[in-house]
Amino acid sequence: MKPIASAAIMAVISVSALFSSCKKDDNAPPPVSSASLSPGKAGASFKTNTDFGKSNSFNVRNTATTFATSQTSSGLRDIKLQIGEDDGTRVIYFDLAVRSTASTASGNISINLSSISGLPLGHVRLEKNAYISVFSEWGQSTSGTITITRLTASEIEGTFSTTAGKWTINNGSFAGKF
Repeated sequence: MKPIASAAIMAVISVSALFSSCKKDDNAPPPVSSASLSPGKAGASFKTNTDFGKSNSFNVRNTATTFATSQTSSGLRDIKLQIGEDDGTRVIYFDLAVRSTASTASGNISINLSSISGLPLGHVRLEKNAYISVFSEWGQSTSGTITITRLTASEIEGTFSTTAGKWTINNGSFAGKF
């Protein structure tokens, strides 16, 4: 009977360890939704691997320094999001190009940030001390992905993971309302 009891105890300990190791990161900023944004505004939420100004965590939306624009011309839709803190210490920019007919009605749109040709295209740039110093520190995306999960005539939402300069971001979110 002792071997069976020992095996049962070990099984319980193993399952407990498995579930505790899969625990959600309580320090991760909440995802951004376009529903909470005013027209012309944007938001982003993410954590970086190293200090990005005040901390590794960024969660900004609907401030005076957030902007969302969408313009269509010659079959191309150009979407720009700028999300910055009011004091100018940290800013993230998204520059996305998709076909003018693109939408997420039939599924997500995936953008490879390593690609420099074809559609869709994307670019992410992070800046520290962007508005307050000529000595800003910045990094632009060289790899990673953007997944657009919602794209309508008036809104965009998505997730992203990228390396931009010295900063690595996994499971970030962004949104904009045009």
